[in-house]
Amino acid sequence: MDYLLIPEGAAHIPVPYRSTEPYDCGDFMTYPLRKGWTESQLEGADDYGGRSPAEIDVFFQNCLFFGFLTEVFKIGGFELNQDDFVDHEHGVVTTQSLPALFVAWKKKWSEVSVPLGCQCPTFRDHPDDPRGPPEQYKCPAPICWRIFKRGVFSDLP
Repeated sequence: MDYLLIPEGAAHIPVPYRSTEPYDCGDFMTYPLRKGWTESQLEGADDYGGRSPAEIDVFFQNCLFFGFLTEVFKIGGFELNQDDFVDHEHGVVTTQSLPALFVAWKKKWSEVSVPLGCQCPTFRDHPDDPRGPPEQYKCPAPICWRIFKRGVFSDLP
């Protein structure tokens, strides 16, 4: 998290960049399967499927950092470039570009109108609602969670 301010005398912990290929931007939940990992191998069975420590490092960094980051920003409608999160000069992962992405996301979502047919209970078209039907006003909620794509294993409606 090298974009955060830290106390004087402290240092950011460098995270070595191990990836040998970019994250494939497919569905996060099926990434292990696409890379030939079984559920038991993810838990360490058979010495992670007989993979070398370097292969294990690459897989988990791609999945848990680049994959998760990609998936989160995909929800907000952003495509990420993995190189924006790598300091190639020092061979480390960097989060320096996150603040600009947070600002862009906030700006993008603050301009989103309530979609037609919004099912959020507090923004429905009630006969006595002085704001009128949802399509006639801007939703005061910064993000409407109901319009986010749910993961394939989610129990959420």
